[in-house]
Amino acid sequence: MLFKILIKIYKLRILKMVNWQVIGQLVSTGAIMLLGPAIIVLLALKKGNL
Repeated sequence: MLFKILIKIYKLRILKMVNWQVIGQLVSTGAIMLLGPAIIVLLALKKGNL
């Protein structure tokens, strides 16, 4: 029982230590890098007519 409580406390500490701003910036950058070429391909396939 005590071991399970210690594991929960440890997991909470890990979540507090994570730098969520950096993770958000990386996800945003990745989304932009993937969506940019996808939009260009979509425009090319539709011959520039969205």
